[in-house]
Amino acid sequence: MNQKNKYLNFNNGAQILMTDENFQRHQRMLKNSFKNLYLGFSKEFKLTGVESFISLDSEYNFEKTDYIEFKNGDINHRVYLREIKNSGQKDVHKKRIHIEPKMYCENKIVSVIGLLSLGNETLYCVTDYLNEYIESKFIKTDNSLKNNSSLWINQEDMMLVIQNKEVDFFINSHGSLMTKSINIAIESFNKNKEMIAPKRVSADQINTIKDKTDKKLKSKNDNNVEKGFGIDDLFDFIIDGSSIVPDFDWEKSVDIENNNKLIRNKNIIQELISLNNECFNCKTKTTFDRRNGNGMQYFEFHHFIPYNYRVQKKFKKTLDSKLNIIALCVSCHKGLHLSSREIQEKMIMNIYKNKVNDEFIKYYPNIKTDELLNIYWELFNQEEK
Repeated sequence: MNQKNKYLNFNNGAQILMTDENFQRHQRMLKNSFKNLYLGFSKEFKLTGVESFISLDSEYNFEKTDYIEFKNGDINHRVYLREIKNSGQKDVHKKRIHIEPKMYCENKIVSVIGLLSLGNETLYCVTDYLNEYIESKFIKTDNSLKNNSSLWINQEDMMLVIQNKEVDFFINSHGSLMTKSINIAIESFNKNKEMIAPKRVSADQINTIKDKTDKKLKSKNDNNVEKGFGIDDLFDFIIDGSSIVPDFDWEKSVDIENNNKLIRNKNIIQELISLNNECFNCKTKTTFDRRNGNGMQYFEFHHFIPYNYRVQKKFKKTLDSKLNIIALCVSCHKGLHLSSREIQEKMIMNIYKNKVNDEFIKYYPNIKTDELLNIYWELFNQEEK
């Protein structure tokens, strides 16, 4: 793995870039988390086997952590404990759980708990049962038993749990449960995961479900469908794809030596490139092929509320977010910056009526049209002088 590559990781609530060497050092903070998992499973279940694990009377051996076994009713479980790893690919910030042929076991239900250090907390990723997956990858194929595989974890899925205090757990597209609670990680085996929220469905299905759910919540005068699960937060996240908008970090996002210029998160744009194929203003879908974009059309990205030091001071939440960034064709983007005031105002008002909804106002309250128009004219008129 190239040590020069940097990967997006989490440290005490903030997202930071780390080399793989620094990431591995960061993961050493998991020592107590592995130990507490062992103690938690020991308390919840009668352990029937421990492979290369921990002796409570001796020094914890981080490198040899492997699996634990226990019986839950009539089911024999083998649970491998693994560190979550970086992708190993340049500019790919997804995480992965390493799956190996040796994990296969005919007479036990196999799963993995992957652990990711968040600094002062730990993210636990509990996979679904992996017997069929391992069989299909290694046993019932011509692959050599030396081959390995990975289960992938998206940054957006992790952020839903990491940065939202109202969401205690989440199940991603391949059935893995993510939580910062060690108790939920352990209880997911005890209750056979029946207490877990539904898996992801399509955006159209979600819109239908959300409408029905909102009506039920209103009639019950209740904010949550299940204890610890903010259903509105989850649906908003999936439909819009904007993730949770974090607070603006004044220490890490302001370049003091460069006239207080704000630092942009380039990873956001990389993610948006593959998700946007239409100009938010004029709705054109045809521009020209993006270089090295596999046929994708070229669009530019614009902070609807301008990402500027003076403007950012009016808001608690960062303006450098997916929620505040729109895709524009070159003509519309240049128009917002360089056109006459009359044309600029028409474009802003058109975008405003389609962009500013309840979710937008939730994160960026008190955004008035008159103030926004003045901000644009002052900023971009000054930009040309």
